[in-house]
Amino acid sequence: MKPSVSIVIPCYNQAHYLVYALKSILAQTFSDWEAIIVDDGSTDDTARVASQFSDPRFRYIYQENRGLSGARNTGIRAAVSETIALLDSDDVWESIFLEKTINWLGQHPEAAGVYCGYHYIDSQGQLVGRPSIRVVPPDSFRRVLIYNGNWLVPCAVVFRKRLAEEVGLFDESMRAVEDTDLWIRLSVSHPFVGLPEALVRYRRHSANMTKNPKHMVTAARQLTEKLYGLTEGDAGSWSTPKKLAYAGLFAYAARFYLAYGDAKESACYFQQLVEISLHTATSMPTWRCLVRAHLPVEYQNDPLASPDWTLAQRDIEGLLGELASRAISSDTLQRHYTRIKGGAFLALAEEAVRAREQRRAFNWMWRAAASCPTLLLARPYWGTISRSILGVKAVDRFVSWGK
Repeated sequence: MKPSVSIVIPCYNQAHYLVYALKSILAQTFSDWEAIIVDDGSTDDTARVASQFSDPRFRYIYQENRGLSGARNTGIRAAVSETIALLDSDDVWESIFLEKTINWLGQHPEAAGVYCGYHYIDSQGQLVGRPSIRVVPPDSFRRVLIYNGNWLVPCAVVFRKRLAEEVGLFDESMRAVEDTDLWIRLSVSHPFVGLPEALVRYRRHSANMTKNPKHMVTAARQLTEKLYGLTEGDAGSWSTPKKLAYAGLFAYAARFYLAYGDAKESACYFQQLVEISLHTATSMPTWRCLVRAHLPVEYQNDPLASPDWTLAQRDIEGLLGELASRAISSDTLQRHYTRIKGGAFLALAEEAVRAREQRRAFNWMWRAAASCPTLLLARPYWGTISRSILGVKAVDRFVSWGK
């Protein structure tokens, strides 16, 4: 009989982590599986580690290096089951991962796949940060994925092989965000359904591709161009979906480069953001992401993780300085620079309020108003003041009640 799920484990020079991934498969409470280890041209001990697992449900395939997408595609094509689960060699599953996700997929026959949340772990396997658990309505999945970015990790997704084959599997020309690309193509005609539990341990270490901003931004741009075409012609004539997609890309790139201390490159993308979506460029969520940009990704959504204030102020002032120099040759940036500057300091103040750093908060609120006096008439400014006086939880509860 065919197994209920085929697990695809691509591995390239990650033998030191592979053993933990394979042990987490053996620890599953759901036992009707096969696991395909795809050695993508490794030069380390991957083959030896794989050979230590004699369980007949494991299969080992060696191929010349083709990249992550190529390794995953090899595993999917070799899979016997019509259900695919991905497990990268440096990640691990909680013991109930397969049981819960396979059951959830069975309850949603209309879905292309299901996903769950995840914990972050460090190179030693220790939990870090807060778990990422986010579920969006199935009919909003594709829109959120395109305009707001991918919040999923591949090892937290289980999907149907037939549907993936119909849309062409992973795009092997892409060297990053290839998972985002596949989920977008799959969700054109079939929903994805979320499971609000953290059932995966996603490892963060120095070899993660997400540590390379140029690589990640280039790949994200490639995906946006694939969906909506090049940034040609007057942006005012673009369709709304194209504007939203590029606004998301430019905001992502500005934050990513700032996270690695490159204010000049960050300003380049932020200027492009201003040109196509002033609303996004001046919004509190955008600037709060920039204020927190230097925090490791595992702490980005942790409300208890405060920025390094010296570093955050240095980065924001560095970005504002680069934008000021660009405003000389950009009419749009010049017209709205004071509003942008005020928003930047207000975001610093908001973060300080949430960290109960009142002195810092009032200092930055003063700088925000001095930079852009019209902020004194804006709701975000008075929202920050209210939270500083009444407390964050009280004001946020009132706002939620008002909605």
